[in-house]
Amino acid sequence: MVRWVKSLPEKVADSIVVPALAVVIIAVASLALGLLDDKVPVWAALVILLVLAGGAFALGRGARTDVEELEEFVELLQLQVDLHQYYADHLYDVLETLQKVITGQIPEVTFADLVERGMLQPAREYLQVSGEDVRLSVQVPDDEHQNFIMEFSAGHSLGGSRDFRLPIAGSFGGHAYASGEVQWTGDVSEDSRWSKHPKASQERKYGSLVSVPISVRDQVIGVLNVISTYKQAFSPADRTYIELLGSILSVAWSLVDEEGQDD
Repeated sequence: MVRWVKSLPEKVADSIVVPALAVVIIAVASLALGLLDDKVPVWAALVILLVLAGGAFALGRGARTDVEELEEFVELLQLQVDLHQYYADHLYDVLETLQKVITGQIPEVTFADLVERGMLQPAREYLQVSGEDVRLSVQVPDDEHQNFIMEFSAGHSLGGSRDFRLPIAGSFGGHAYASGEVQWTGDVSEDSRWSKHPKASQERKYGSLVSVPISVRDQVIGVLNVISTYKQAFSPADRTYIELLGSILSVAWSLVDEEGQDD
């Protein structure tokens, strides 16, 4: 994703996370109640909340008399809103597809199809730019709860996905798994939480990483990992998008798990 959002003031970027998460909660609640439709698209609610957040931040900084500063702030906020709308288009599609899967409108779509082809692969295309390699994976503990295995992936080789084993303890994803909180870094080489996979190729580059815990009934069952070959690759808007994707995945997994218990 184009990195022009890096020029945004950090406080503006931070003000996006809470309202964005509120949107996914509203969307999920609507989904569960069968209320999600085209009359109130998710991106519209997101834009409204972003504008409100930006306005609150502007008020918090006090009265501004410099017209040029105000115009610059509005322009930066508009760029941020545009980027979130860009991501929201995909998130809305995912929620709509999830609703259809739940209601049986597209019975041929499996949960694995929804995750890999409907979520991870499009997210990879949304996030990476020319020359960059972004890879996504959903990792869960093995039967002994000692190692992560790769349940779903995008950008990883088939053989690498199937043979993947990584000790949970001491891994970056392990911190997200144990804490139940999102972990991210803009430079893995300078982050003590990161340890390179012992079987990884020496030529393979690693730059930035986001790890989002996936929860079912308040229990963390795995992590969504998004890694880039670029350092400082993920802007605050990128990270919010990844977190929202993880939230939707948690909901989808919970629904599938509940259906499995009912069988």
